[in-house]
Amino acid sequence: MKNISNKSTFDWVHMRSVLDHFQDPYLALKEAYRVLRFNGTLLIGLAVRGGKSLLKTDNSHDNVSQFVSIISRVKTKFRYVGLTSFVRRGVRKVIKKEEKNMPDDHMFCWIYGDLIDLIRTAGFRVIKEHWQKPPFTMCIYLSAKKRS
Repeated sequence: MKNISNKSTFDWVHMRSVLDHFQDPYLALKEAYRVLRFNGTLLIGLAVRGGKSLLKTDNSHDNVSQFVSIISRVKTKFRYVGLTSFVRRGVRKVIKKEEKNMPDDHMFCWIYGDLIDLIRTAGFRVIKEHWQKPPFTMCIYLSAKKRS
């Protein structure tokens, strides 16, 4: 069996909803850089604050936009799962949070500018951004190419 551990092997690395869970996201990006072929593509998808996101970059909150966002999310979920399932899921979430009484498992809450800086520092150049439509305007998908 051929050892490919040190070779640039892959055309794509897909990191959707994981970069905010790593203890050291820089190391994860450097590993992606290592395994990508020349001109390989990194795809990152996650929620961020700032940029085109409606989430604020500080702790201040715009109550109107928060309310609109919550109503929009409720309508979307209700449309897809129906009333009974929607209520069941809501009750389960409340019970689960009460049992845990712990924060979520995210290590970071990314700010757009910090994410872009980290991607560049790890040796990538951002080639495309896609922001999701409401109610998920805080979600971005970035594709970046490996720089030589």
